[in-house]
Amino acid sequence: MNKGLFCVLGFMTTILFALSASSVSGENYIQSFEKGQIDWSNGIVEAIGIGTAPADTANPAQSRAIAKSQAEASARSSLYELIADLRVDSKNNVKALLDRQGVKVESLKQSLQQLQLVDISYLEDGSVKATVAFQVNGPFAELVLPDDIVVIETVLQPERPQEEDRPFTGLVVDCGGFPVEPAMVPSIVDEDGNVVYGAAYASRDYAAERGMIAYARGLDSSQKNPRVGPRPLNVQGIRTAKTGVSDIVISNSDASKIRGSPSNLRVMQKCRVIIVLD
Repeated sequence: MNKGLFCVLGFMTTILFALSASSVSGENYIQSFEKGQIDWSNGIVEAIGIGTAPADTANPAQSRAIAKSQAEASARSSLYELIADLRVDSKNNVKALLDRQGVKVESLKQSLQQLQLVDISYLEDGSVKATVAFQVNGPFAELVLPDDIVVIETVLQPERPQEEDRPFTGLVVDCGGFPVEPAMVPSIVDEDGNVVYGAAYASRDYAAERGMIAYARGLDSSQKNPRVGPRPLNVQGIRTAKTGVSDIVISNSDASKIRGSPSNLRVMQKCRVIIVLD
């Protein structure tokens, strides 16, 4: 497993993410921190760093070079902190998961040093601002997803022609009104604690490529999101579960709707699920 981590992180360091603040949709669910942000709608962690030059430099060019170097180092250090603290599920972050696998976090930190910058800005006061980003979905997700998320072979079944029997194309869970901590691998359970959607329901290839779940703001826009298709099933979250701050309870009646058709199981296997948060 360690070898796989090193290979994937090596692959990730060759990728340049053309990301800027102006490209972020107002409906994306973004957690903002002092040193950066996590876009939970697109699976992107972005960090910033500020560099300032000492007063005794030989010339302006040297001042700018020193400030740029400091900004880059600061941005990559901030990115490591954000990724290490990224919540995988209700009980674990990335650092805890890597520790259990016997992988030293220094390996992750060193790999992030090779990421190319997304943006570099030279500020009026002579300081420099650097921005670096990391795509969580894809090869990195493949490493940190739990082992019980396996590749599930989809069995095609004939579609029913009747309009009233048309299957749902996705699942939207509205959690407005109570706090939820986003995670890469949350669980949705019924009022009795039985899992409706979780690691065992998602196919690993879809979970790694697009994320097991997406978070968003705004119920109306989420219902129109291509991820859940033209006919999503909308259910209401009730509260967070006893299992943790990232797991969500829905009503038993809504859980029955989800379990009521094999086509809904295929929807969840493809991770066509959005959680709407305040």
